[in-house]
Amino acid sequence: SESLLEDQKIWDLKHYATKFLEVAKALKQHADSTDLGLEWDKDEDLHLDFVTAASNIRSAQFGIPLQSRFTVKSEAGNIIPAIATTNAIVAGLIVGEAVKIIAGKLSECKQVRFSFLQQ
Repeated sequence: SESLLEDQKIWDLKHYATKFLEVAKALKQHADSTDLGLEWDKDEDLHLDFVTAASNIRSAQFGIPLQSRFTVKSEAGNIIPAIATTNAIVAGLIVGEAVKIIAGKLSECKQVRFSFLQQ
């Protein structure tokens, strides 16, 4: 553990709770000082500290292993591309179904039924 870089260390829950309060206060001060609001940037230390602390507090509540700041940053960097890819796939599937409707082939349209909604 001592050979790890600061961002690679996993701290205890008390550290993350203290960090959460510290960062939340700093973010509020920043938000109060500007009319622009807050925008998420994984490369902004304050933002990353907030997400790391909040996610580790939440993880502890559910018995999920805590993560280092480094791991949180690398995962956060994958979220936007994953959302964009998912949206593109869904949009492509919807267009395919729309073409069937336009062509008058309603019987060939795909559908998903959620049985829990029919209860």
